[in-house]
Amino acid sequence: VKKVKSPKSYASLKRLLDKTFSEWVRRRFAKNGNARCVSCGKVDHWSDLQAGHFQKRHYLATRWEPENVAPQCPACNVFKGGNLASYAAWGVDRYGADWPARMVAQSKKVVKLRRGDLQAMIEEYQEKVAQAHRGGRFRVQCRGPGGTWVGAPAEFSGDGLPRVHGAAAAVVALSAAAVSSAVA
Repeated sequence: VKKVKSPKSYASLKRLLDKTFSEWVRRRFAKNGNARCVSCGKVDHWSDLQAGHFQKRHYLATRWEPENVAPQCPACNVFKGGNLASYAAWGVDRYGADWPARMVAQSKKVVKLRRGDLQAMIEEYQEKVAQAHRGGRFRVQCRGPGGTWVGAPAEFSGDGLPRVHGAAAAVVALSAAAVSSAVA
């Protein structure tokens, strides 16, 4: 009698998604295998860093939110409780002044994910890990004029940030110029 393999439990799917998403987060910031801790700036091999969450993992709404998770060294992520002041400064620089408030608000939303949802996310991030492993190109989303999101082809760069190509590169350049002139 052949045993029928039962579907994976919800808890085991969450663990697999955590593992896959964590690897993708750390690899997407890596260049030549090394990434930088967003809190203290320590450079280490991506596999020696952790996927640090700005809003803690127990909030499902932000647990697998790419803007909420970035590479952190174990010292910052564990021993310094996330080193949140430095993490917040990095996040504001990368995602805008409203980023901390957006992450907090998003974390409070009620999210109900089914096994199928988790499985779909696992497959999505497994593909992204494979792309990062190949050093392939991917698409990024950035805010354009009026706060609209613009998709653009990109590739990984040495500073852990994606290099944007095409029309969105002009949007990013114009946004940077607007910020510079507003500060001046």
